Amino acid sequence: MKRIFLLFILITLVLSTNLWAGDYDFGFGIGYVSPLLNIKNIGDDFFGEGAGDEWEQIIGLHDVSGTYWIMGNARYYMGKRIALEAEVGYWTKTEKTKPGTLDFVDVNSSFKDFSIGGNLIYILRGKSYSPFAGGGVAIHFLRAKTEPIGFPEIAVDGSKNKVGLCLLGGIEIKLHQHLSIYGAGRYDYIPDWSQWKIYSGLRFHF
Repeated sequence: MKRIFLLFILITLVLSTNLWAGDYDFGFGIGYVSPLLNIKNIGDDFFGEGAGDEWEQIIGLHDVSGTYWIMGNARYYMGKRIALEAEVGYWTKTEKTKPGTLDFVDVNSSFKDFSIGGNLIYILRGKSYSPFAGGGVAIHFLRAKTEPIGFPEIAVDGSKNKVGLCLLGGIEIKLHQHLSIYGAGRYDYIPDWSQWKIYSGLRFHF
């Protein structure tokens, strides 16, 4: 299954960056991500079966608060209503806690997600406003690290690559023949790392 997802993303990347097609654009955006992390399962997955309960107690976290998300994408239009979109995105969040199991020291726990994906977008083109919706797949390069402040030698650090699915929707507002602004929301399903996102940015048309 992962090979099929990788093939889809590769095809999307090739098509959406085809500068000879004559109908493409690039977008950049920033927004807010609300991670829905399963801390216990991440501990089991990253640090070994059965480690999740202990890791959750050490870091003193049951969830992670929201943070900024940055992204960029390129679209290749397959007609007036359909587009293939390649995208990259990144967010990181560090939480500082003083858990009961290590009450003599503060602990920094960081979570990172860098993703590369491809989406299929349906667009209702209007003269000035163009709603859109779609979905796709991505590879997420995930990292979790916990470090007692002042004791880097006992830090724990783990990483995993996971396939995720997303559903998204938004609206694009034309400002100029070659420039528009957009706003969107989406839900990314990644096992134990699911996320809600809202974001906006600029899109440059060529």
